[in-house]
Amino acid sequence: MHAMRDGVHGQSIEETEEQTNGYITSELDSAVDKQIAYESAGGTGNSDAALTNFGQALHTVTDRTGPEHSGYQPWCLVCLAAVTHRRHEERSARSSNGADEEARYMAHVEAARLWKRYQDQLAAERKKRQKQEQCEQVRPCSR
Repeated sequence: MHAMRDGVHGQSIEETEEQTNGYITSELDSAVDKQIAYESAGGTGNSDAALTNFGQALHTVTDRTGPEHSGYQPWCLVCLAAVTHRRHEERSARSSNGADEEARYMAHVEAARLWKRYQDQLAAERKKRQKQEQCEQVRPCSR
């Protein structure tokens, strides 16, 4: 969720990246499913439930751009790394140095990419469902 690796059990960066990307995909898939269900039930606009899942994916995507999270840094709840990490985050939130500015810019870029990915998935799912509905109007389709 925070694009960090398990610092207690020696999780590899590769494993962490794979799990992080899987988490993002899972949250986006859930967002699409919830948005489609909302629309199918007559809802208009954005579904709060779908946006919650999108927000979980967004959190992860933007977290991994920041200096305190980049590179899938190790994390543990009760160790020196956790205390150091928290201090860095607090300092980063108040600073405006070049690294932080770049991280904020990259977070915006990644957020825009994620929103496009979500919109593309929604469009594909809507098209698929529309095609299926048209088919069923003509004749019962086998699934």
